[in-house]
Amino acid sequence: MSEHGLAPHIHDGTCLPAVCLPTVAPYIEPRTCDALIHMAVVGAVVGGSAAAAHNALRMKRDEIELGEAMLYTGRAAIASAAATAVAGATANAVVGEGMLRLSVMFGIGAAMLYGLNRWTGNKGAGDA
Repeated sequence: MSEHGLAPHIHDGTCLPAVCLPTVAPYIEPRTCDALIHMAVVGAVVGGSAAAAHNALRMKRDEIELGEAMLYTGRAAIASAAATAVAGATANAVVGEGMLRLSVMFGIGAAMLYGLNRWTGNKGAGDA
């Protein structure tokens, strides 16, 4: 066995040893600020989209005005972004992969949204 890997690479008729790369599952995100920002953006888009749809229905029923709908949607997007980033960071710190990671993310995200809902007086973040 070669120190460069198991499978050779053929390029322009020359057989070169395969480059040794660290074995990392593709679904494990690096623990960097970029990954946390990416998770927060995804959380904001998902949470904000759900809140926007819910608040559009409430506007159609004349339960809230446009300004309130925008405020509630913004709060939900920010809360979802924070919850997703904190949940992702916590899950990465606790476990590296699998169902346990998803369970930890779900639990931490739910706890964050619950806390943010109580902090904001149940306006906006929980309406989604």
